[in-house]
Amino acid sequence: AASKRDGRKKVSGGSKIVDAVFTYRFLEDKEGPLRIVKLYQLLIKAGWIDKDSKPEVFCDLFMGEAKSLTIKWIGKQQDLYYLIKRLSSRGLIKCPKGATKWVITGSHFVDGQSRPFSDWNSQHDPKKSAPAIEKLCDVLDPTKPLD
Repeated sequence: AASKRDGRKKVSGGSKIVDAVFTYRFLEDKEGPLRIVKLYQLLIKAGWIDKDSKPEVFCDLFMGEAKSLTIKWIGKQQDLYYLIKRLSSRGLIKCPKGATKWVITGSHFVDGQSRPFSDWNSQHDPKKSAPAIEKLCDVLDPTKPLD
């Protein structure tokens, strides 16, 4: 029997590409959209996403409406991995049916040379940046104050 892995669709040298995006679970809250913009601003300040990235494109990634969009992540892939992993495990974002968080992340984030990331399963939690990433996740947590 073929493994699940063999059944994944491949596109030229990489993973499956989808237009599916995340849904921020607290979008309807009064501060919901503000929190996404704040996360964007903090990621720019940290030097993790390209300063030329448009806030509306970043925000669209969490609005739940499928669209083709690309965000240039200039930080380490490990940090992006941990950010998405923690946003998901803390219940702050959800994926649409039929798409995993890594397919969505791989479809919408590219590295500094505009190349897609791969090998999500071989990533490890970062030691140094983990506390900073938890603070970034707090920005989308409605139980935490928005500074």
